[in-house]
Amino acid sequence: MAFVADNSVIVAWFIASQASARTNALLERAAIGDVHVPFIWRAEFAATLLALSHGRRLQPARIPAMLDELERLELVHDATPPAARSLIELGRRHALSAYDACYLELALRLRLPLAARDAPLRKAAERAGVALA
Repeated sequence: MAFVADNSVIVAWFIASQASARTNALLERAAIGDVHVPFIWRAEFAATLLALSHGRRLQPARIPAMLDELERLELVHDATPPAARSLIELGRRHALSAYDACYLELALRLRLPLAARDAPLRKAAERAGVALA
C-alpha cells in the first residue's frame, strides 16, 4: 500500500540509531508499495546527512553507498510545490513548520496515509483526517 513518508522515517531506514520496529515495518512496505515524498524532500534528506556527518555521527565515506541504496528504493518525488498559502494555513492550523506542512499537504492531496516519527506531525495528520502509516 502506498504512503507518504516524512524525512525522519526515511533517515531511519539508513541510520540504525534512528530505526525502530515501526520504521523497519515501513521499509518492508516500501518494497511492495509506492513511497511518496514532497518536492522539498531531497534537500531535507541531504541536510540531515550533512548535519550527521558534521556532528561526526555519520562517517562521510558511508554517504555514497547510502545514496546508491536510496536510489534503489525508487521513491515517488512529487514535483508540484504546494501554494505558500496552503502551507501557511496548514502550519497555522496544526502548529507545524512549513516543511512538515509539505508532508501533510501531500498526504491530503494524494489521499494517502502518512508515515512520520514526529509526534506533532502525527497528531496534525490525525486531526486533518489523514491515516497514519
